Amino acid sequence: MFTYTIVGECDVSACNSIGLLGETLHGNEATITITIYPPGYNPPPGEFYPTLQAFDKQVATDENGEAQIQLQGSTSTIDFEYFITLDPVNGTITSFDPVTGKVNYTATVPGATSDMFTYTIYGECEGDLEDNLACLFIGHLGDTLHGNEATVTITITAPYCGEFDSDNDGIGNLCDETPNGDGGSVSTQLIDEYANKILEKLLELNGVIPDDNLSGYDLGNGNVIQDYQTFADLNPHISQTLTWAFLVAGIDFDSLTDGQKAWLYLYVIALP
Repeated sequence: MFTYTIVGECDVSACNSIGLLGETLHGNEATITITIYPPGYNPPPGEFYPTLQAFDKQVATDENGEAQIQLQGSTSTIDFEYFITLDPVNGTITSFDPVTGKVNYTATVPGATSDMFTYTIYGECEGDLEDNLACLFIGHLGDTLHGNEATVTITITAPYCGEFDSDNDGIGNLCDETPNGDGGSVSTQLIDEYANKILEKLLELNGVIPDDNLSGYDLGNGNVIQDYQTFADLNPHISQTLTWAFLVAGIDFDSLTDGQKAWLYLYVIALP
């Protein structure tokens, strides 16, 4: 806030009649009140009226997941729409229908465990005869009114990143874009696909993995299989994904012989 006044020299004939000719005069001090809104705040339209009610909500979503939220409002006075007054800080509102109050929220800040945003309802106090009489009765015919600000509290759950952290950076291998610290990447979808193939093949083999050396094995399509170590050396990121797939499938990869690794590589990678 700040205050101000007006000043001037009293040099007109009226000043002589009040004995202040030539004097410098000032008026009252008026106050300018400034409301400072936080970043992301959107002041609701119109003026507050208590019969318009918005209700608090609590929802949960995974990190990088999307939450579908239904806002809730109520009033017996006017038709209303929804209005978001404070934006979230750890995610974004990807879609919002002000008529239905349907909101889609996506968490976007890694490591965030919670978020929130606020909303209200508002509308023009006018309509059919019954609405106009109601608005006239409360002295707001033709006015824009809004209700209280309700809070949507969002709990953000971190994704499961696995128990293994190859480069010891605090990010589990299943979520780490560079699990070896070398710029390699991993696809959790591919890991799950490989793990399912491994389990299917183990079921067919009654849990017994052959131990033959498959180096030079002719696939019958013009390709010859490499032994597993050669494959791993030539395809480090793919072989790392396959390693994690073994772990997801519950297999101790390090306990397998190169021949057993080669058999699983053959069934999971080389063959459809």
